[in-house]
Amino acid sequence: DFSAAWEPVRFLRLGLTGGYLFAHTEEGSEELPPIGEVFPPNQLPGYGEDTQYTRIGLFAFVDSRDAPAGPRSGLLLGARYREYWDVDRKTFAFRQSEFEFQQYFPYFNRSRVVALRAAAILSFPKGDNAVPLYLQPSLGGHYVLRGYER
Repeated sequence: DFSAAWEPVRFLRLGLTGGYLFAHTEEGSEELPPIGEVFPPNQLPGYGEDTQYTRIGLFAFVDSRDAPAGPRSGLLLGARYREYWDVDRKTFAFRQSEFEFQQYFPYFNRSRVVALRAAAILSFPKGDNAVPLYLQPSLGGHYVLRGYER
């Protein structure tokens, strides 16, 4: 992967990103039942198929937070656009757009903060292609929705 950013003015970051991904899928080893038994494999795009991807994209962020880790005040607005190409199969080409909003309001001498956050990830297949199961957005995890596992 690569990522290059440029900050033309304070608080504004523009950039390019790209990379290569080799996806290998197989049965998991966790205590959960195998996904191929819970869902019909023909309804799981990309399941059981090794696939190579190249991707390229653009991003823009407006970031006036006082600290990236543990902010007490400020705003973050972000947008990212990426295109994925299935190198071998030509069946999993898609576009993905991500949007994020964060706003922090301090009170009681900045000892407490009200934080608002909204995020959206939108994936659109190209033509007759599909978005593979493992690159579809997921809900949960330590950053997206803390109360739920990924």
